[in-house]
Amino acid sequence: MSQSAVGAARRHVLVVGGGVVGVSTAYQLLRAGLTRVTLVEGASQVASREHAASFANAAMLSPGIASPWAAPDLPPKLLRYLLAPASAHLPLRYRLSSLLARHPSIALSALPTPAEHSEQLDTAVEELAQLHECGAGEPEHPTARLVRWGLSLLRECTPARFELNQRRMRRLAEYSSGPMMAAMNAELGWPHYDYQALGTLELYHGEPAQAAAAAALYTPVLRERNVPHAVLTAEQCLRLEPGLALAVRRGLLSGGLHLPNDQTGNCLRFTEAVAAECERRGAQLRFGRAVRSLLRAQRPGQSEASVVGVRLADGEALLADAVVLAAGVRSVELARAVGLELPVYPVKGYSLTLPITDAEKAPRSTMLDAHYKVAITRLGDQVRVGGLGELADLDRTLYADGVATLRHVVTELFPGAVDLSGAQPWTGLRPMTPDGTPIVGATSVPGLYLNTGHGTLGWTMAAGSARVLADLLSGREPEIDVSDLSLSRYC
Repeated sequence: MSQSAVGAARRHVLVVGGGVVGVSTAYQLLRAGLTRVTLVEGASQVASREHAASFANAAMLSPGIASPWAAPDLPPKLLRYLLAPASAHLPLRYRLSSLLARHPSIALSALPTPAEHSEQLDTAVEELAQLHECGAGEPEHPTARLVRWGLSLLRECTPARFELNQRRMRRLAEYSSGPMMAAMNAELGWPHYDYQALGTLELYHGEPAQAAAAAALYTPVLRERNVPHAVLTAEQCLRLEPGLALAVRRGLLSGGLHLPNDQTGNCLRFTEAVAAECERRGAQLRFGRAVRSLLRAQRPGQSEASVVGVRLADGEALLADAVVLAAGVRSVELARAVGLELPVYPVKGYSLTLPITDAEKAPRSTMLDAHYKVAITRLGDQVRVGGLGELADLDRTLYADGVATLRHVVTELFPGAVDLSGAQPWTGLRPMTPDGTPIVGATSVPGLYLNTGHGTLGWTMAAGSARVLADLLSGREPEIDVSDLSLSRYC
C-alpha cells in the first residue's frame, strides 16, 4: 500500500445521515479501505419512518427510467396542475397552506378586510425583506425557497438541458444499479429484502400515438447506452402483467415501455442489512444523535477554515478529518451554516403498503403509471404503491387527497388485487435538485463533502454515488466520469 493510501486509510470520516444514501456511503468508505468511519443519525434507527426518504419508498431500482422532472413538457403541466380543481387526482400538488404557514399574517384561514389586507401585506413585505439579512444557517422562508428552486427547475426544461441531464442521471444510475449493486449483494450474501429482477413497465394512457411520443423521450438515450428496452402495445403489456386484464379491456392503457433489467425490493430491509455489515466491519453507528451544526477550524498549514467535525444537539463535539453530508433535505441547513447554498428542495412523496388479497390479479414486478407518476411494486405478499410530488416545504402531513390518488391508481389498474382497508400510509421528503442529478463530491469548504439530492432515485443511485465519494476520499480514480456531479455545476 502506498504512503498516500496509508494516509487515506487512517483518516476519520464522519457521515451525517442514516438513510440508504448515508449507510451506503459508510459501507463504500469501509470497502475502500478507510478504517475509521462514523455514521451519525438523529433517529433511533437507519431509514427511519420520520427522518428518511428510504423507509417506505417506491421499492424500485430503476436506472431504465432515470430521467429528470425538468422536461420540455413540464411548464404547461405545472400551470394545468395549479388551475386544477382540488378534487382532481394530480401527480404534482402545491400545498400553499404549508408554504405560508410560518407567517400568520398571510395565513389562509380567513379572508381579511381591505384594511386588514393592507396591514398584512405591509407586514409580509417587511418579513420577506428581512430574509436577505438572515445570517448563514438561518432558516429560509418556505415560499422564497420554492421560488428560487422552481426558477432553477424551469431553466432546466429546455430540450438541450433535458438531454444533458438525462444522460448524466443514467450514467450514474446504471453504474449504481448494475455493477455496484451486484457487488454489494454478493458481498452481503444476497440478504432477503424481497429482491426481484423482473424489470419495470412504464404505462401510458391516451391514444397509441401519445404513448409512442411519451416513450420517445427515453428511447434515444436508451439506444445510445445499449439499455435493453421495448415499446409495447397495451396487449403486449398484458402478456407481461396479466393483472392488467381489466384495465386493458376498459381501454385505460394505450401502451408501455418495458425495461427488463430494472429491479425491485424493500429498501428498508436492504439498508438495515448494509448497516449491520458496516458495524461488522468496524464502523461506529451513532443513532439518536441529531447534528446541530458543523464545526470549523483552521488546520495547520491551511489558509482558510476547514470543517473539522460536527456539534450534536446535546452539545457534544465529534471531530473528524472529513465530514460527508448525506442527510437528504436536512443537509441544506447544515451546509448553509458554512456558506453553501444547496439547490435541493424537499418534494414530498406518498406511499401505501397493501396486503395482497388475490395473487392472480396483483402485479408480478413493478409498473410506473406515466400520467400519475405512481409506481406499483410487488413486495412478496404485499404491494407498494408510491409516488406523487407535493410542494409543501418540510410539511410531512399525510393529506387525504394524496392518499386518495394512490388508492385511485392501484384500484384502476389492479382492481380486486389488494386490501385497501389494510393500507399502511407513509410520506417522505425527497431531496430533489433542479436537474435531477444528486450533488456528489468535494465542496469549496475544505473537509466538507456532499452526497445528497437524489430525489426519487435515492436507492437507484445510492451505491454508485457512495462509491464515487469513497473513491474521491481514498485518493482513487472513480470508474465513471464525475466531473459534472459536484456542487460546482451550479456555480
